[in-house]
Amino acid sequence: MSDGIEIYVRNSGDKTLLTFHIPEEKREEFFRQFSSGSEVSVGVPIHLEFSVMPEWISDLDQQAIFTKTGNHLHCRLPISSLCIH
Repeated sequence: MSDGIEIYVRNSGDKTLLTFHIPEEKREEFFRQFSSGSEVSVGVPIHLEFSVMPEWISDLDQQAIFTKTGNHLHCRLPISSLCIH
């Protein structure tokens, strides 16, 4: 894990999990902003990481290719802030 906030989407059996890893020194500020409904921006990098599961692909032709080849796609997206509504 980095010094920033890492958000992971992980497939675990029959569940899809959303996990936030927040540095201890940023947690109080993060949860204060999160619970107030404001934009969350705590001054550290934020990244969303996930591996694409074949069943998540909405284009059925692409889903079939992805499933047949057994290739895995992993994404790591930089996030500048989180907006809570």
